[in-house]
Amino acid sequence: MALKRALGASTLLAAAVMLVISSGCVNLGGVSTTAAFDNGVVIQNFEPELSSVYSGEDVRLQMKIKNLGSFDASGDATIDLSEWGCGSSGAAQKTFSLLPPNSERGTEGGEAVILWTCKAPDIAEGLTVPYEARAQVEYPYQTVSSKTITLLPTSDLIALNNAGKPLPSEDETQSHSPVRVDVVVKGPIRISENNGQVIFPVTLKITNVGGGIVQDGLIDLEVEKTTGAITNMKDCDQQNLPLWRGQSQTVTCEMTANKVTSMTQARIVATATYTYVISSSARIVATGTKDSTLGGGGGCPPGGCQSGWV
Repeated sequence: MALKRALGASTLLAAAVMLVISSGCVNLGGVSTTAAFDNGVVIQNFEPELSSVYSGEDVRLQMKIKNLGSFDASGDATIDLSEWGCGSSGAAQKTFSLLPPNSERGTEGGEAVILWTCKAPDIAEGLTVPYEARAQVEYPYQTVSSKTITLLPTSDLIALNNAGKPLPSEDETQSHSPVRVDVVVKGPIRISENNGQVIFPVTLKITNVGGGIVQDGLIDLEVEKTTGAITNMKDCDQQNLPLWRGQSQTVTCEMTANKVTSMTQARIVATATYTYVISSSARIVATGTKDSTLGGGGGCPPGGCQSGWV
């Protein structure tokens, strides 16, 4: 898939290996440092430079965004204010590229200020009309979540199963992303009579936590084993997986691991890729003048009626 290629396989592995999250901190090389992280890219502010203008006047709208997630973010910002000549051409689309925060280096996530210059519409003299400008940010992103599962000798597995408990497991990483993936090891445990292999279910709980929407409500999900004795994973990978009402989904898959004679740890990594969309709105008021064509007083102001773009 193009989205997955754009994100880069090497980024997924590096993030899964380096990022260990605990109590709002990031542990890198044994040093715990407070990090300014959040769920991906956020719109910190969106507003016009002037909240009220006259017909025909230019006004600049500005938006400030910041990457507070775990990965690089590159995408597009657009504005919809068609009555003001904004959003009716390709110039309404601006691109951005933002680095993530880095606790090891003490750097914050990348910021961008995006500007649009629009022109107040023709309004009859004496009228004041409020408008709502809407800005949207769209960017491909990913979520990486990993789990360490402890495999046990057959006798211990039987005891766990009789007690109705799943295999022991521990969360290892959970990236700061607008979509969260929780890996949950479940029971019952099945043990093969032929070769002693253990078969157990794993549930992947996917939740939209970024305050925006997943484009088309679809994500791609991939689960891989990086270490340990797990030999097979059934029904874990999903393409174009729909989220219920764009918010959540649960996938249950089956994993098979070889028989072990002593406690052995196995590691699995779940990666979700998707395009995420956030938006914000701002109010702006236009007042008609005697020069308005609707008021019979004239045409466009000096410089013409075309929209200006930063």
